[in-house]
Amino acid sequence: MGKEKIINMAKIKENLNSILSVLLFLMVGVIAFIIGKIILFSPSVFTNDYAIVLLEMLLPIIIP
Repeated sequence: MGKEKIINMAKIKENLNSILSVLLFLMVGVIAFIIGKIILFSPSVFTNDYAIVLLEMLLPIIIP
C-alpha cells in the first residue's frame, strides 16, 4: 500500500513538472512575442510575421 502511494505521488509530481514547463514555455513565448512586437514594430504586416517566425524558430534553442 505504501509503495503505491509513493508511485502515485511521483506520477503527480511528473505531471506537475510538465504542466509547469509548458506554462513557463508559454510565458516566455508571450514575453518574446511582446518584445518582438515592440522592437520590430512597423506598419508592415510582413515584417511582423517575419519577426514572429524568427522568434518561434529561436524559442526551442533558448529552452531545451
